[in-house]
Amino acid sequence: MLVISSIVVLPYMNSAKPTSRPGDDKWSYLIHVFKEADAWKWINENTPLDTRIATYDIKEYYLERDILLLDGNESAPLYKIDTIEEGIDFLQDKRVTYVLSVPWASPTDPRLPPAYKSCVLTRYFGDPSYLPPVYVGANGATVYHVGPIDEKTIYEQFAQKEFAPPIKHVTVDATMTNNTHPYIGRLYMPLPVDYREGKMTFSVNCCQSLEVELWTGLIPADMIAEPIGEFMFVNKWFIQSNNSSDVENPSFEWQIDRAGYFTFRIVNIEEATAEDYRITLDLKFYNYWELESL
Repeated sequence: MLVISSIVVLPYMNSAKPTSRPGDDKWSYLIHVFKEADAWKWINENTPLDTRIATYDIKEYYLERDILLLDGNESAPLYKIDTIEEGIDFLQDKRVTYVLSVPWASPTDPRLPPAYKSCVLTRYFGDPSYLPPVYVGANGATVYHVGPIDEKTIYEQFAQKEFAPPIKHVTVDATMTNNTHPYIGRLYMPLPVDYREGKMTFSVNCCQSLEVELWTGLIPADMIAEPIGEFMFVNKWFIQSNNSSDVENPSFEWQIDRAGYFTFRIVNIEEATAEDYRITLDLKFYNYWELESL
């Protein structure tokens, strides 16, 4: 006897929601329950009422904006498009000004819609020339702008939250001061969910030998010397001092397997010096498709 069955996989909807906590308002509760709720809140508070949002997220009822479902019938022509320029034109013709990407509908999640990797748009998430990020939530839910934004503006937008911008190529200058011993610096980096399954490479230009650590979460200044509690160690790299402009800085890498907010913890492993000094971090992000072509 041959039994044939079909299974439809839908995004996991937890019917046993946590009870609200004392003092919770609507958004505090939603952010406590849904990983993408902070992005919904940002859209509702920071975009015009007539904004149209493209997304794979089926929980559209929390967005107080018109929605273009990226795997809906109206979006079907998008999957016959080969170039990102045509993809941007399609969205603009549909009056879409932002794209929302959420954790359950992005790489490494088993609920990833099959349409995601067939869509030309997703290959360019984070590219300032096409779909630059304007907001990244604590769990990596990301809002992308449809059409280019100059990099200076992107840097300024993310700097308001003390973040480095999560665009494809980021260069950050920082000053190490002697107000801690050993010298310890920090850099906050938000990573979109769409960067999972990709790779981060970085190099450091510095006159001192350093230890660069990556931690989850945003470690505050008063805890940077000894992170404890909710912060989790991810990886560590050792950087030798480079006092010659003729020597190329070595490159380091990390296979991106998670998203959200991260802290680079930068520690001087040499003896303390009396003067402050500068370091330059050069970071590049490669997504799933770019890795396949390398």
